[in-house]
Amino acid sequence: MARISYPDTEKLPAELRALLKQANLNIFTMWAHSANTIQLIIELGAAQFAKLDLPRSIRELVTLFGGRANGADYEWFQHVALAKAAGVTDAQIEAVGRLELDSAVFSPEELVALKLTEAILAGPNVSDALFNSARKHFSDRQLVELVGVVGYYWMLGRIATVFQVDLDVAQGTSVFDAGVQLANGKNG
Repeated sequence: MARISYPDTEKLPAELRALLKQANLNIFTMWAHSANTIQLIIELGAAQFAKLDLPRSIRELVTLFGGRANGADYEWFQHVALAKAAGVTDAQIEAVGRLELDSAVFSPEELVALKLTEAILAGPNVSDALFNSARKHFSDRQLVELVGVVGYYWMLGRIATVFQVDLDVAQGTSVFDAGVQLANGKNG
């Protein structure tokens, strides 16, 4: 049970109620206490589903690693199905679940992305050696996007853990599909 009550969505503006209905997750409903920022948060999440150059499987591996490393079960449970849909294998999910980054189940690109994620979370700096290794696999745009994904899901994870947001029933890829629709300006 959440530490504070979810806001009464009926008291929110109609446009925001519609957005929350489309996003349809407890994490966003909780965030709606900040009615002036929730739309931006949802839109940023939608853009991360649909508008990044960073490969989808890398985004999902990074999100799962961050969820596990930060004790954000909410993020972990929401993203397992999304990771599988993006081509992440069960063996990779199990390794990330154990925070094992030297596993033979990851490609060099995946492994460096996960090691970079680990360093970002430990922060605030990343070693030159790790950064230069990551540059061999990712463009400047993709590196910025990777840091953004880590930060976004850290932020959502902290909303989930601090307020003990109730776990949603994992919705398969419907969350991803809704995010893509939102990012492309389509409602419902």
